[in-house]
Amino acid sequence: MKKTTSFLLVLLLSGFMSHAQKKSNVLSSKQQVLFTDSEIDQLLLKLTDEEKVALVIGRGMDNVGNLGVIDGRVPGAGGQTHDVKRLGIPDIIVCDGPSGLRINPIREGSTKTFYATAFPCETVLGSTWSKDLARQLGNALGTEAKEYGIDVLLAPGVNIHRNPLGGRNFEYISEDPILSGVMASNLINAVQQLGVGTSLKHYAANNAENNRLFSNSLVSERAMRELYLRPFELAVKGSQPWTIMTSYNKINSQYTSERRDLNYQILREEWGFKGLVMTDWYSGFPSVEVIRAGNQSNDVSAQIRSGNDLIMPGSKIQLEAALKDVKSGKLSKKDLDFAVRNVLRVVSKSPSPLKYKYSDAPDLQSHATLSRMIAAEGTVMLKNAAALPLKTNTRIATFGVGSYHLVVGGTGSSEVTTSYNVPVYKGLQNANYTLHKPLLEKYVPYVELEEKKDKERRAKLNALAPLGVIAQLDVTDHELNDAVANTDVAILTFGRNSAEEQDLNVDTEYNLTKEEEALLNRVSAAYKSAGKKVIVVLNIGSVMNTSWDDKADALLVTWFSGAEGGNALADIVSGKVNPSAKTTATFPKSYADVPSAKSFYATPASEHKDIHYTEGIYVGYRYYDTFNIATAYPFGFGLSYTSFNYSDLKLDAKEFKNQIKATVKVTNSGRVAGKEAVQLYVATPKGSIDKPAKVLVDFGKTKLLQPGESQILEFVIGAKEIASFHTEKSQWIADAGVYQVLVGKSSQDIALESEFSITSTKMIEKVTPAFTEQLDFSDLKK
Repeated sequence: MKKTTSFLLVLLLSGFMSHAQKKSNVLSSKQQVLFTDSEIDQLLLKLTDEEKVALVIGRGMDNVGNLGVIDGRVPGAGGQTHDVKRLGIPDIIVCDGPSGLRINPIREGSTKTFYATAFPCETVLGSTWSKDLARQLGNALGTEAKEYGIDVLLAPGVNIHRNPLGGRNFEYISEDPILSGVMASNLINAVQQLGVGTSLKHYAANNAENNRLFSNSLVSERAMRELYLRPFELAVKGSQPWTIMTSYNKINSQYTSERRDLNYQILREEWGFKGLVMTDWYSGFPSVEVIRAGNQSNDVSAQIRSGNDLIMPGSKIQLEAALKDVKSGKLSKKDLDFAVRNVLRVVSKSPSPLKYKYSDAPDLQSHATLSRMIAAEGTVMLKNAAALPLKTNTRIATFGVGSYHLVVGGTGSSEVTTSYNVPVYKGLQNANYTLHKPLLEKYVPYVELEEKKDKERRAKLNALAPLGVIAQLDVTDHELNDAVANTDVAILTFGRNSAEEQDLNVDTEYNLTKEEEALLNRVSAAYKSAGKKVIVVLNIGSVMNTSWDDKADALLVTWFSGAEGGNALADIVSGKVNPSAKTTATFPKSYADVPSAKSFYATPASEHKDIHYTEGIYVGYRYYDTFNIATAYPFGFGLSYTSFNYSDLKLDAKEFKNQIKATVKVTNSGRVAGKEAVQLYVATPKGSIDKPAKVLVDFGKTKLLQPGESQILEFVIGAKEIASFHTEKSQWIADAGVYQVLVGKSSQDIALESEFSITSTKMIEKVTPAFTEQLDFSDLKK
C-alpha cells in the first residue's frame, strides 16, 4: 500500500511539473504565466506552513554570517527566493540595480566574463527630461537582466532630492514628484514589457543615508502625500511595477516595513497596486552584526501583517521566528496566504520559471552606445560665455584629478562592475583633441596608481565601502605657465563620490575643497590673463555650491555619467551633441538657503536619529520660487548651442472638468539643430491652506529640430496635479478660482501664460487618514 501511494504521488507530481513546463512554453496574446490564479489557490491548499514561510522569506546572500547561500546561478545577484520542488514551484533571482546589473563579472570555473553596462545614474536620466530615453534605458536594463538570468531588477528609485547632502540623491531622479514619477513609469513599462520585473524603491521618505537603519522621518501627512508618496503613486498607476521595496527608515517613529497604512491602505486600496511588496535588505535590523550574533531584533510577523510579502534577503533566524508565529497564531494564516499568493504571482510570470533560455551574452556594445547617448543628453550646460563648442584643432590642458579619474556612479547597490570606463581626458583624445602632454605625464600614472591602491583597499572591506578620495596634485607655476603658452583652453574637472550609508558634508563635498579652489583660481587667472577660456566640469551625484562660477567661462554638469562618461562629454564639448539637459534639482546660492539645512542632520552621530521635515511641502523650487529666494541655477534650467521660441499656447477648455489639454509650438530659432525640454507649471488660486507659487504639472521634449523647424507639444493638466491635500478633511481639493498655466524654459523663466477656471471648489479624492500619530509638525508656511 505504501509503495502504491508513493508511486501515485510521483505520477501526480511529475504530471503537475510536466504541465507547468509545458505551459511555460505556450505563447499567447496574454501574459505568460506558470500558474493561473486558480492554480495558485490550489497550491495554497497543498503548501505546508513550513513551505509557505520559506516562500515569503528570502534564501539569504553570500558572506553574511549564518545566512543561506545563493546557488550560484547568477553570482553576485542581490537575492533569491526559496523553491518548493515537490510542488513544482521554482525560485527567482532579484538583482541590483538602477544604473546596471550588480553581478560578479568573474565566475569560478569559467573563462567567460560577465560584465554589465554601467549606465548613467538616475539623475542623469532625469536631466534629459526625455520619456523616450527612459523607455530606451528600461529596454536595455530589462534585456541585460533577462540575458543574465535575472527575474526582477531592483530599480528604479524615486525618492525626492530633499537636500543637496543626500548620499543617494544620484540614485533618484529629481526634487520634483511629477518628473520623478513619470520618468520612472516609462522606464518600468519598458523593462516589464520584456517579461522582467522591477522594484520601485525605497518606499518611502528615505531621504538620508546616515543612520539609515535607525533614522526616523518625522513628516506631516500633507508633505507625505504631495511630495514623498506622489512619485510612487504616479509610477504605480502608470506602470504597475511587479514589486515595491519598503525602506529602512521609520516614518513618525514606526518602521516603513511595519506600517499597514503605507503598505496596504495607501498602496493597495487607494492606488490599486497588484504586485508584491518586499523589504529592503535587513530592514528592521539595527545592523548585520545582529544577524551574525544570531539574534532576532525585528518583528518579521509585523512586517508581513503590515503588507510586506517578501522579507529580504532572509535568514534562518527569520524563518524560525515566522514559523513559530504561525504556529502560535501571532501570524495568521490569512496574512501568510496573502503574502504567499503575491510571491507566487511574481514567480509565475518571471523568466526563470518560464524556462527562458538566457544567453549570458547581452549586447553590451549597443548598450554602451545608448549609455553614451543618455550621458550626453543628460549633461547640463549651466554657463557658456562663448567658450563652447570647441573646434577639433583646439589644444586642451586638462587639470585636476577629476579629468583623469571618472566617478562612473555611486557605490553600494548602484555599483556596476564594468570592463572599462572612459575618463574625461580619454574621451577628449578619442574625439581627436590634442591634450597637453606634460599634464598627461603628470596626472595619468599618479591617478592609475591611486585607483589601483583604492581597489585593493576596498577589496578588504565590505561591499558598501565607498570609493577613496584621490588627493589633488600640486601644479607648479612653471607647469601652469607652460600649459597656458601651449594650449588654447583649460578644462578642470571636479568629482565627488557618493555612497550608501553616508551623506555628504558641506565643507569638502558641497563646497570645493581648499585645494580645488586654489587650483581653479590659479588656472582661471592665468588663462584669462592670456585671453583664453576656462571650462569647468562637475562629475557629481548631487547639486553643489557654484559661487565660484565667475572663474569659469563654461560650466558643465555631467552628474555620474556611467562608463561612457568621457566620450559623452567630448560629444558635448565638440558640438557633436547639442546640450538639451535641464536641472532636476535647484542649485542654491548657499547651503544656508536650503530649507532643510537646519533639520537634515547629516552626521553619523548616533543621537541624530530624528529627522524633522520642518519645511513641509516647500522643497526645491517650491520653496525658492514661493519665498523669492535667489538661486544659483533654478529648477529646470539648462543652456543650448541654439535658441528656441515658444508660441501658440492653446487650452482645449477654459473651464476645468476632469482635465485640460494644452498645446505649445516650439521653434528652433537658432543656427544649429537641437532639442528642447518644455515645462508646464500651474499656479493655483489662494485657498484655505498654504500653496507653492507654482507646481510642475507636465513636461515634454521635442525631437531634434533643425534651424527654423517647429514642433507642437501636447500636455495634460490632471485634476490631482492642481489639487492640494487637506489633512483635516482627508481630501484632495481643487479650490474655486482662476488657475494660471505657465509654460517655461525653467521654473523661473516663463515664456507663455494662459488660464482656466474652476467655478466651485472640487473635491478630487477622499482618502482614509494615514500617518495619524499625534505630532506637532509645525510645517513651514508663507
